[in-house]
Amino acid sequence: MYLDRQLLKMSLQPIIENAVQHGAAPSRKRDLTVTLRARTEGDAMIIELTDDGAGMPEQKVEALNRMFAEDDPERSAYCGQRADRPARGGIGLRNVNQRMKLFYGKAYGLRAESKEGEYTRICMSVPHIDSGGEL
Repeated sequence: MYLDRQLLKMSLQPIIENAVQHGAAPSRKRDLTVTLRARTEGDAMIIELTDDGAGMPEQKVEALNRMFAEDDPERSAYCGQRADRPARGGIGLRNVNQRMKLFYGKAYGLRAESKEGEYTRICMSVPHIDSGGEL
């Protein structure tokens, strides 16, 4: 059902890379598992990438979701970040979110969920577009 749906190239890779890089805490004694699931929600397809890693504090998840919601896709990939200030991170996810909003519309994009010490989930909302380009 979902295999024939269109998705922007290089949309999943940064999310999976973040899961591996940030989810695999040095103190973990077990393997990291990253799970991909897709479901339908109204007119959208929701793709969930969940890792069973280190998770994030609630404040960081809230800040990430604010960034996703407030992102202006017309701004640069660095979101107007000044050259004299160090990057605060999240550039890969921010780029994916901005590209999705530019391509699909502002109603679509990313959302984060996490519980520190247990998991992180990035939910990607995209319209149902089959590989032939039809909605």
